[in-house]
Amino acid sequence: MTNIEISVSDKLIKIYMAGHSDYSEPGSDIVCSAISILEYIMYGYVESNPDQAFMKSYNTGAGYSYMQIIPKDSGVFEVVKSVITGFEALSKEYPENINLKKNLEKWEKLKNIFNTIRNE
Repeated sequence: MTNIEISVSDKLIKIYMAGHSDYSEPGSDIVCSAISILEYIMYGYVESNPDQAFMKSYNTGAGYSYMQIIPKDSGVFEVVKSVITGFEALSKEYPENINLKKNLEKWEKLKNIFNTIRNE
């Protein structure tokens, strides 16, 4: 099972993934592939848009990945929201293979800070 944890604090977005989905053989596991694609989308967006966000840390290895993102602009929230939507869809389709935990209590507060700054 792959465990995915997504949390938002006052200044940081964290995404942690660990484990293997065990849907099929390594190298041909469509669930692991889908998870990896969502991870690469998030990483690629942050690295390609330094005006939107900063990758505070990114660690990855066999069976785990961890990233901490510092938003700089509200635009990054749409990409994060899309990635979360992808994880939600996967966890609904493959509940035996993905365990998704979200702590998004401060999502709106953090997003509103950047919307206020943008509108000033």
